[in-house]
Amino acid sequence: MGLKKYIIEIAVDYTEEGKHEIIVAAARDAARTLLTTAMMMQEKRAPKVILQSSDFFMGNDDLSIDEVQT
Repeated sequence: MGLKKYIIEIAVDYTEEGKHEIIVAAARDAARTLLTTAMMMQEKRAPKVILQSSDFFMGNDDLSIDEVQT
């Protein structure tokens, strides 16, 4: 079986920037959990997780899953 991708997407529309930061933190946590699970079952290729944010005005923005919000 070849490379297979799974996509999870959430669209939110908040006026308070702080709420977006909470969603980004939750997305980072979920991405790290997915990567850890995939790495434990790794066979051939190393798994990859990509986290992006996008909007109509700014386009796509790659987000690191390593950042921790304080």
